[in-house]
Amino acid sequence: MSDEIDISRRKAFHTFALGAGATVAGLGASIPAAQAAGASSILTVGVGGQYATIPQALRAAAGASAADPYIIMLLPGTHDLRSRQRPLTIPSWVTLMGYHRRSVEVLLNGGGSIAVTSNSAISDITFRYQGDRAALLHNATGFLNNFELSRVTIYAQGAGAAIDLTSWVDNEVMFYDLLIVTEAIGIAMQRGGFLQVYNSRIALVGENTGTFHCGYFFPQYTRMWIFGGMIGTGYGYPNVSDPGQHVVGIYCGQDMKGRVEMRSVWSICRNELAGAGDVVNCVRIAALTDDARVRAFACYLQAESPSDAAENHSVHVVSAGRFETHGNRVREFGGLQAFGGAQTGVSHYSTADNGSLLRAESGGLILLDASAGPFTLTLASGWVLEGEQYIFKKIDRTSNAVTIQAGLDWSIEGAKRRLLTAPNQTLHLRSASNTWWIT
Repeated sequence: MSDEIDISRRKAFHTFALGAGATVAGLGASIPAAQAAGASSILTVGVGGQYATIPQALRAAAGASAADPYIIMLLPGTHDLRSRQRPLTIPSWVTLMGYHRRSVEVLLNGGGSIAVTSNSAISDITFRYQGDRAALLHNATGFLNNFELSRVTIYAQGAGAAIDLTSWVDNEVMFYDLLIVTEAIGIAMQRGGFLQVYNSRIALVGENTGTFHCGYFFPQYTRMWIFGGMIGTGYGYPNVSDPGQHVVGIYCGQDMKGRVEMRSVWSICRNELAGAGDVVNCVRIAALTDDARVRAFACYLQAESPSDAAENHSVHVVSAGRFETHGNRVREFGGLQAFGGAQTGVSHYSTADNGSLLRAESGGLILLDASAGPFTLTLASGWVLEGEQYIFKKIDRTSNAVTIQAGLDWSIEGAKRRLLTAPNQTLHLRSASNTWWIT
């Protein structure tokens, strides 16, 4: 399949219309989003419908195509798929759609997940899953393209994920208005890729489950956008009470590269029974390279634990990854590697960082430790926003010099460098017109 988005095919899939007043067998109401081919391509499942079970309707929709997409409409009631041992696949150009997610439930367990494919969609359904795999997954070879998940609730009980995307996620994969209540992982992107999530909540719950509690799990390269919504525990659902286990809202693994952007996200993460070695973080970045970063805009992030676990930080950068904070409220940082972009980032540099180039978004409070010897940092000089600020503070007690050097054609009020040699000395710089001004 081509990696490029075929806009005309996508429109054919998402803009079907039966016409005014059209109805579907078993429903006494009009269907606003059906398709031009006619009612023969809308299949109803349940009491009073055309088919008794979802697998029967899927077999009838085997001929779905871009020119003739199908909608499988689940009528109100419970649709039990727990006897299945293998995933049930929603084929391309088929939408699995419920009458309303408060009136339609699909029961799943074990290996009997729902498998999604490119050019398909699922909406308006509540899924209840129990098992160690996933409620919804993509386990096919090749990329996942043009898939939408909207107005769906998933209750996941057990060690499995609510949604597990096991191959590369590519073009136009979008989730809208989800509620995920999970004892383990909410959304996992095992191979990485591109994903957009809008106005969704992932609630982490469970007592003595012996599972890792995580909202978003990113072990590989990821470009992720999270717009609005909530991630974490409590406030409407029981807090996690799981001794010996970690609670993390967003986890970026050691091999993760790329960028996660959060906008207007509310996150509180808590473990009532956390021990001294347990991790409680809203964002945890364990990546081994600074190519991995999380950018947060206008978010609220608060991690808490009654036992004051050693790893209890709202945001913790464990290794070389980067966290950028833009107009957020963050309770506390761990690892001292949060970058501000004219905001309130906190970062730490020492003799081992000699020669490092600060990035344009590295602003904020920069703590300098020259106790092991002098070192030099070079200021950003390209794509620097007007008004960017660096607040340098020398925190060691030695006279070893820290040199702050302007890059390329920039200057520090006409000079190329400034030195900090005294304990507790401060240098506050702001950018304007290719100059770093001392303020």
